[in-house]
Amino acid sequence: MILVSGPCRFDLRISGSNKLEMIAIQLINFFRAKFSSAAKCVLPLALALSACADPAEKAAELGALAQSQLQNGDIASAQQTIAEAVSLRDDVVELQLLRGRIELAAESADTAYGAYYNALALDPVNSEALQAVSQLGLSTGNLKQSLDATDRILTMTPNQPNALLVRGLHALVKRRYNDAIEYAERLAATRQLDENARILKARALFLKGDSQGALSQVALQGEPEATDGGAPVSETIALTRLEIFREIRDAPRMEAEFDRLTVMRPGDLGLRLDQANFYYRRGNPGRAAEIMTEVLSNEEPDPGVANEAIRIFGEYGSADLSAAHWQRIAQNGDPRITSQVARYLVTTENYEAAAKLIGVLGGAERKALGARLQAAQGQTRDAIRSANELLSSDATNCDALVAKSVASLAERNFERSVRNGQQAMTECPNDIGAAIVTAQAYTGWEREAGARRVLQQAFANNPQSFVVAQANAEWLVGQDQNRSAVAVMRRFTRDSPASLRGWTYYGELCRQYQPSCATEARAGYANAEDRYGLDLPTGQLQPNGLFGRFVQR
Repeated sequence: MILVSGPCRFDLRISGSNKLEMIAIQLINFFRAKFSSAAKCVLPLALALSACADPAEKAAELGALAQSQLQNGDIASAQQTIAEAVSLRDDVVELQLLRGRIELAAESADTAYGAYYNALALDPVNSEALQAVSQLGLSTGNLKQSLDATDRILTMTPNQPNALLVRGLHALVKRRYNDAIEYAERLAATRQLDENARILKARALFLKGDSQGALSQVALQGEPEATDGGAPVSETIALTRLEIFREIRDAPRMEAEFDRLTVMRPGDLGLRLDQANFYYRRGNPGRAAEIMTEVLSNEEPDPGVANEAIRIFGEYGSADLSAAHWQRIAQNGDPRITSQVARYLVTTENYEAAAKLIGVLGGAERKALGARLQAAQGQTRDAIRSANELLSSDATNCDALVAKSVASLAERNFERSVRNGQQAMTECPNDIGAAIVTAQAYTGWEREAGARRVLQQAFANNPQSFVVAQANAEWLVGQDQNRSAVAVMRRFTRDSPASLRGWTYYGELCRQYQPSCATEARAGYANAEDRYGLDLPTGQLQPNGLFGRFVQR
């Protein structure tokens, strides 16, 4: 049976029940190995197969198309195509493997893991599936399956480098630091993945309490701690050094690693925000403001940039960025990021900066955030008019709802303010401005139980937001519940031990209402002064990998 002739010839003289599975295998292997001619073959091949009604043949056709889309960089289409192929035949190993590769390219680790796990169930000794389940299982939290796959690899190949590395990481997760060191040494003996062996051993030694031993593994040539000629200068080594220096609070060496890494990783915006936080903490707000501007002016930010930037502004304020800085951000920043930052600036009353960012937005978002700004500045009639126009076409527009709530509060129409604010909280539960105005409206309406509930909910949703914690504490003080206010800030500082702003306010409340905690507040502030990093999200566990912050809770 010859489906296509010429340069795209597929000779499929196969009989028996495995014929269609073999078609899929040949198609996928063809596109993997011979992609240079794939573009010429996809269309005639698809035409040749399109007449086939059998699901298996259709799955083979779709698998070939998905491989081509992957090679062309059309990841979204490849995801759709391979999902359809697998829905037709989920018992073909090669289709599951291809789905794993496509989902990896889409950075969808959980879906990729699922595909590879399915492939492994179909073929328990498939080397690609074993490696993928071993490694992806570790990063996605499927630890038992990862460990099983890793041990199977090591049973077949006792010194397989990747498996030794993953086995060592499992030992780290279980806090078996001596075992992790042993796997690192076995890995080093293979003369492969030498940097990873050094990093694994360094992390194990550090978590074991041997910071000098950890440094010796990643020290560079010429440094006094260096062993075996020193580690190579690389991104992975520099990232590990940065985290060790962060933990031992060595600011000069941290600064040097930031300088090294910003050259090696110019597009890493998370690293740049980390660097900005470092300079704020070191008392160099001018340098920090310049870095913040560079990050927020980036035309291709990753989705977490706005949230991290807002966390930094929450700790240090936004006043260090000049009008020129905000203008640069307005002109060059991505509108999705700009709108999030503008919303925060309105909530925290930096109206001039907010106006610059809102002015460059388009359509309904500009009008909605503009209404929110008008309401915050006391232009209540204009704000309500704009909000009503927006809500007539979209009753769920959070910015319009908040604008109407703020304006209604100013007019002492507490019931309307609560109604709109509560709806905004329902639509956008993480909008801290919505929670604050709703609590204020409940208080004005003399519905203290409602205000308490709203503020508690906002704090539960945003446990590391100083703005929310402070609003909570101030409301409690206003209700003569001073010890409860102190308790709120105690909880905040425990979730955010690096927050100088949190310790400062906690100390103020202690001195006024509960002197017994003033010493704790002073000690917390002193400890936070040289903690060079934003607090990790509450409940975050030790990372199951070679990189990332050291988490010791």
